[in-house]
Amino acid sequence: MPQVVSVFQQSHQTLPLLTRMMIGLSSALQVSWLYLLIALFGAGFFVRTLLRREEIRYQWHLRLLRLPMLGRLVRGLNTARMASTLAILAGSGVPLLASLQAAAGVVTNLPMRRALEDASKKVREGVTLSRALAVSGLFPPILVHLIASGESSGKLGAMLDRAATQQEQEIAITPLC
Repeated sequence: MPQVVSVFQQSHQTLPLLTRMMIGLSSALQVSWLYLLIALFGAGFFVRTLLRREEIRYQWHLRLLRLPMLGRLVRGLNTARMASTLAILAGSGVPLLASLQAAAGVVTNLPMRRALEDASKKVREGVTLSRALAVSGLFPPILVHLIASGESSGKLGAMLDRAATQQEQEIAITPLC
């Protein structure tokens, strides 16, 4: 960058604003790169320390779910894991409540995990799984619909497998930018 700057300075021309900003940024980084690096490491350490507290991590995960594209990806990944785990366990004859506990263990997003744990409590009280998951509003409607279809037809395992496959396909086509 310094050679390019000297060429522009020798020509004695007025440079476009964006070019002048880039030259200024380059000069500032040459002088203060070490301080910026220390500040970045400090901020990273601070954020990591904050995220050890479960309530702050919960709020962070909730905000992640609200982001336009990243939230969709996080929701899809967790839904696919949960549906796949439930499909395997339900298809193997494991009771639904035990399957729900195992599925909650593979969900990494705290709000979704808590919603799954709440759904497990509601299922224990007699509510259908589809209705219990729909209440939270955190799971994709297609998942809830496929689970409801599986519950009514007696093919919950097959429908959960279908939901997991659908979520995996959706993740594969979700653009990040």
